[in-house]
Amino acid sequence: MPVVTSRLLREVHYGNWEGRRFADLSPKDQQMAAKKLATDLDFRAPGGEKLRNLVRRAERFIAESGILNESNDIAIVGHGGSLRGLLVALLGLPDEALVRFHISNSSVSVVAADDGMVSLTAFNLTGHLRQARPLS
Repeated sequence: MPVVTSRLLREVHYGNWEGRRFADLSPKDQQMAAKKLATDLDFRAPGGEKLRNLVRRAERFIAESGILNESNDIAIVGHGGSLRGLLVALLGLPDEALVRFHISNSSVSVVAADDGMVSLTAFNLTGHLRQARPLS
């Protein structure tokens, strides 16, 4: 199957915090991040992008990729933030819904699109992970 990548589905850019562990941030930055990242869509880390931008990028991805016009199944793999933004955009939810979703690592969610009607048919499934065995 062909693999297509898109920078529109990358994780939110954390600016000066990019690539750093939470524990390595200053106490002031830790406090700000803990409070703002969970609820404030207009928050941005110093030099980073607003959380709300995840939804804007997802909307562009939907429009540019034509995924809603595709007749075959499509698998989209991404980071939790970008996938939350994609769900909000696909379902036509307000931006504020972005902070209402939790997506576990390696989970599976399913969205069905039929004649312009988009519905969430499965969300954050992780049962397949219980069967996973570590590589030896």
